[in-house]
Amino acid sequence: MLELRNIGVTYAEGESGSVEALKDVSLLCERSSFVVIVGANGSGKSTLLSVIAGAEKPDTGSVILAGSDVTALPEHRRAPLIGHVFQNPTKGTVGDMTVRDNLALAASRGQGFGLRWALSRALQEEMRARLADLGIGLEDRLDQPVSALSGGQRQALTMLMATWKRPRLLLLDEHTAALDPRSADLVMNLTGRIVSDRGLTVLMVTHSMQQAVQFGQRLLMLHHGRIVYDIRDGEKRRMRPSELVARFDELRRMDRLDESAASLLQDQYI
Repeated sequence: MLELRNIGVTYAEGESGSVEALKDVSLLCERSSFVVIVGANGSGKSTLLSVIAGAEKPDTGSVILAGSDVTALPEHRRAPLIGHVFQNPTKGTVGDMTVRDNLALAASRGQGFGLRWALSRALQEEMRARLADLGIGLEDRLDQPVSALSGGQRQALTMLMATWKRPRLLLLDEHTAALDPRSADLVMNLTGRIVSDRGLTVLMVTHSMQQAVQFGQRLLMLHHGRIVYDIRDGEKRRMRPSELVARFDELRRMDRLDESAASLLQDQYI
């Protein structure tokens, strides 16, 4: 379903030189797989999703989606194939439009039809039914502006919009990080249900160790732009948050040792 071949991204940083955000990253994700991605700040997680979505072009490597090389396609050309939910609940919806009209946009995505076509009676009945399935009362708020919803309700609506047309790939970029714990649990439970019911292929970035071990069949850990752990199947099911934290701590310890060694070498030549 998704294949990354030797992806490399380097950012220039003026006089300080450059930073390799991604270093020769290769990855194969099977259809209907749910892959969770973790890593410290600056490890390359968001850059990886941006490359897949088309928001950023890699310096090296290729992105293959559903058998087609999409590396050269800009973000808007990939949008019909990819659902994307961001950390900010306001980013995936239009606040001054109603719930109904936001869903109409999602339903007509990639078809070039206006709202007049999109708001057919059959579609409005489908909207109400799908909103009712969320279990948070949005089916009775179709005519309210999205800006009147809570952060959790808005992110739940964004999830529904992003998956309305069953995308080839769903990208979740810390999509519960800005929510309070109760809303985050609601959105994650909804995420698990939608992914399972629709058989979606998912890449989810999270900072929550609990989410990382609870959801998905595969866990990737990025560190300094590389995939350093690829945990799946039985090992993934048995993993506990404390074990994942321990792996983070080990990477930090190794970084400190590398810094100390580099400092000692530098001192020898001063």
